Amino acid sequence: MIKELPFQIALECEFSKADLNVQWQKNSKNIVASEKFAPSRIGPTQRLKVNLTEEDEGSFEIACVGPKNVQTSAKLTIAGVLLNFGIDPQ
Repeated sequence: MIKELPFQIALECEFSKADLNVQWQKNSKNIVASEKFAPSRIGPTQRLKVNLTEEDEGSFEIACVGPKNVQTSAKLTIAGVLLNFGIDPQ
């Protein structure tokens, strides 16, 4: 359970080959490497680290760019976050 934002998550997808050209997307828009999004590859596993905020709810996709154009997606839902206001319950 995510207790506070920002929070880092990692999405992973394993392909049958390690040397594929892939593109991560969020809500059908290409993701560019930044402080927020960190794509990486370890062998055939593609990983996307996301510094999650409330605005990141939506669909994350990864597509293999090439002759077969294989893709998959996952829907990220942020259902609730525990907020700590420093109130001492008595």
